Amino acid sequence: MGWIARRRKKQSQFGYLLGEVQQVFGSVPDHRRSNASISMLDVLSSAFAMFSLKSSSLLSFERRSQAEEGNLQRLYGIDKIGHADARGVR
Repeated sequence: MGWIARRRKKQSQFGYLLGEVQQVFGSVPDHRRSNASISMLDVLSSAFAMFSLKSSSLLSFERRSQAEEGNLQRLYGIDKIGHADARGVR
């Protein structure tokens, strides 16, 4: 199997995993206040992205997500990425 075939197989495995994870995330009830600006699916998908990308901390993920926001949105299907300043975290 050539490197292109291995890469496609790996991408399809990730796509399958992400679809399964997002299906579970979509079924998690949202008990937050009604004025939450980021959907529960986006919150959980961001957490999944942070751990799957092996970010060493929330701050390092925050910096990476600002630099690569479009990539994270496309790859992980995140519509809106939250930022620490929006949460009052300093």
